[in-house]
Amino acid sequence: MKTKGRDRGSAAGRPAGLLVAVITGGAVVGVLFQLSGCASDEVIVGPVAIRDDVGSDGAGLVTDTGRLPPDAIRKDVGSTDHGSTDSHTRNTDAGSHAIDIVTPGSDAGPCPAPPTCVAPPGGCLEAKVVNCACVAVNKSGDCDDGIACTTADSCVDGLCQGVPAAECDDGNACTTDSCDAESGGCTHSPNNAPCNDGDLCTASSICKGGTCTAAGPTDCDDDNPCTDDSCASDAGCKHAANTKPCNDGSACTLKDTCNGGNCVPGVPAPCDDKNPCTTETCTPSGGCQAKPNTLPCSDNNVCTEAEKCAGGSCKGGTPLNCDDGKVCSLDVCDANAGCKHFGLGDGAACNDDNACTIGDACKGELCAPGKPLPCDDGNVCTTEVCLPAKGCSSTHNGQNCDDGNICSDGDACAGGKCKGKPVICDDKNVCTADFCDANKGCQTAAVGNACDDGDKCTETDTCKAGKCGGKAVVCDDEKPCTADTCNKAKGCQYTATPGAKNCGQIGVCLGAVCAPGSELAPALSCKHVRDGWPGAKTGTYWLDPDGEKGGGKKYAVFCEMNKWGGGWLKIDNLQAYKLMTMKNLATTSGICELTPKQWRSWDGFNGATGYGHFCIAEKIGNWPKYTEYRQEGIQLQGYTAGKGNTYDAYADCYGAKWQGNFCVGPANKLKAVNHYNIQLNNGQKSPLYNKHVLLGQAYDNFQIRSREEGPQLEGVIWKVGTFYLR
Repeated sequence: MKTKGRDRGSAAGRPAGLLVAVITGGAVVGVLFQLSGCASDEVIVGPVAIRDDVGSDGAGLVTDTGRLPPDAIRKDVGSTDHGSTDSHTRNTDAGSHAIDIVTPGSDAGPCPAPPTCVAPPGGCLEAKVVNCACVAVNKSGDCDDGIACTTADSCVDGLCQGVPAAECDDGNACTTDSCDAESGGCTHSPNNAPCNDGDLCTASSICKGGTCTAAGPTDCDDDNPCTDDSCASDAGCKHAANTKPCNDGSACTLKDTCNGGNCVPGVPAPCDDKNPCTTETCTPSGGCQAKPNTLPCSDNNVCTEAEKCAGGSCKGGTPLNCDDGKVCSLDVCDANAGCKHFGLGDGAACNDDNACTIGDACKGELCAPGKPLPCDDGNVCTTEVCLPAKGCSSTHNGQNCDDGNICSDGDACAGGKCKGKPVICDDKNVCTADFCDANKGCQTAAVGNACDDGDKCTETDTCKAGKCGGKAVVCDDEKPCTADTCNKAKGCQYTATPGAKNCGQIGVCLGAVCAPGSELAPALSCKHVRDGWPGAKTGTYWLDPDGEKGGGKKYAVFCEMNKWGGGWLKIDNLQAYKLMTMKNLATTSGICELTPKQWRSWDGFNGATGYGHFCIAEKIGNWPKYTEYRQEGIQLQGYTAGKGNTYDAYADCYGAKWQGNFCVGPANKLKAVNHYNIQLNNGQKSPLYNKHVLLGQAYDNFQIRSREEGPQLEGVIWKVGTFYLR
């Protein structure tokens, strides 16, 4: 809470401190205290006692209980405290006054001297000493709250409160009235508030410049043409009934007038259009409407009857029947007089109602028949009769006739026409076109189209000069073991010729095919010849191990068919020369030689020395598969440079490169022909060696290989013995 403004004055001119206790209901509830020397008027409010002593004994600050309250603040000028056992702490405020913070003790003493109390301003509190302390007690009665705009100020609960003064109301709704709190003078400011100018004939009045101004006249139109609208300032809008013409909203009334404020319907609208062929109606929204009808009517013509309305007008009906039943009278109708009858006179044409007469003529009032009607239509396929009611009538007949067409026969009437069946011109020759000429009858013309002469031994048959023929069929199945013939009924026939020697230089026919091993049917191996050619003898046969689809070519071999079950491929010097190619795999000057009579390989007698080399004979590709081979009577012969030199033939085909040997078999499984290591002088021959080797699998390559010693200029010759593969 802050007091109203007042002059603080100086510290010397004011009491050292102002203490006011606030008491409500007989109890101290707060204290107002102003410390001397403070920078501003501050008031401390709350359940705390603040002591301000002039003396130095520190006595006299108590609560309404007679003791120091909790959190009491003591302000002393001196430095000692007397008459109290309370403990306290000493501090210094901004004004260099000592402030004791007093903690309540147990033996607060009596007040040694009553304090001097000053009441706060406002006039609604009274200062009293209670238990050695200044307290403020509420007062009642008049006071002054210091505000010029209030009146009847009075104390209420220690405060001065007034009632707002009403003297500023100027009675004008278009001004805003207020009071100046300092001077108390009234002000009246114009506003823009809505207002009432007291005139019922104006609308939407609003304040302008402190005056209520009408925005416009009041709208008194009630949208009723049968009332006259007006306005009176004191009564407002008025609506007086009139008798003016009006419109009741219905197109079916005319001359509507007002009565009692309402529009009363007038007379009905005339909708009759004087047309008997329309029906008139009236709707309030659409007015008169005329719709065509179908009622009976009269077109004012006596020569018509049963007229009827259609499309809004009277349409003529059926003509009036003036027939008097007399064929020799002329019956007419006069539009004014009606039917009239005039005689035609004798000889006038008439109709006796008999269709079988013609040239009928009047005689008196009767019609005399004329000549008979001729009904013959000249068609032999119809029979004619005459019926009085219908006249001539013809019916179809089925008698024989002649249509006059040479290209038809069996002519007969059908459907009133003479018809025949077309003549079939067919000479049974596919090489002629048959047709019928209307004057000559059936005719033929040669054609050149494809045909079939019925002979299976001709082909591309074609018509020529009216006959069918073709070129002879070539019956050749390109099989040497069949006799190719042609049968006119069956065509080409191929008959097996077993035993025929048509399979090349070697071979015979087995049924319709050449025996395997024939020149025209190479076998896969000699074993294939043995198995597929019963009775095949030892001798020359043709092989092509990779077959017709392979890239290899066929070649002739010698097959052994008698020994060891037959089917062996024979390799001696001559066959090796024919089937295999010798080459030197070493880089030395050694020499490899294969002739139809012998194999010879050596280091070289041309003066060059060598360390060792290989001579290999083999057929690259298309070699018959074999799983075993034999050697029969194989003999090696030494071929050295001179006396004292020997050719060492080891039994190991894969020994040290200085070792010599003579080996045969698959390229990766070669075996020496000798059973143990041997030495051969120049011209010395080895024993005859026989051997049978089972390979365990099929191989399709075969090598003969010799490795020569060096540098002694030594070699080996093979020209005796044979190898067999199967």
